[in-house]
Amino acid sequence: MKKLDSAVLHCFAESVITPHRVKTLLSELNTRCKQENMTEKQESKKLKRELSKLEERRNRLNEAITEGILPIDTSTKELAHQLQAKRQEILASIAGINRKQSFPLTKIDKHKIELFCSAIQEKILDKSANFGKGYLQLLVDEILVTGNEIKMRGKKATLAGTITKMGTLGKGVPIIVDAWLPGTGSNRRPSG
Repeated sequence: MKKLDSAVLHCFAESVITPHRVKTLLSELNTRCKQENMTEKQESKKLKRELSKLEERRNRLNEAITEGILPIDTSTKELAHQLQAKRQEILASIAGINRKQSFPLTKIDKHKIELFCSAIQEKILDKSANFGKGYLQLLVDEILVTGNEIKMRGKKATLAGTITKMGTLGKGVPIIVDAWLPGTGSNRRPSG
């Protein structure tokens, strides 16, 4: 099993986590995100038109009620409730689209990619550190070994997020945890 683990880690370090391969993966992600943004912008425009029509209907209903054309009965209340529920649904959809689009695709420069790759490769190939499997689990979702071939699949967005969030300490050791705080039991002082 150690031989297989070692082969997988070497394959990951030497074939996947290389500056050229990572740049290619990020470029593909960037292209896909731009296409998705165009589709989402069109969807947002459609939802805003639908919201505008809905607001017109609500205004007409309110005018009819205030002018005494329609009585305030259960059917009028139900219609007003349905219009309000539909309005909330549309607003939630628009907010979801806006939230996705508010995350700009950050430019990850060549230097950061090279630092990331060299630091990860160093840690993966360092047998005494035992970091290899941790980074593999973070960045790879599926590993398929058939004969002499190893196939790995992972999310490009996870890779981009890891590179973007990565800070460095010392000799470029990747720090992937955003904010670490000691547990409640660590370094406790006596109370009183």
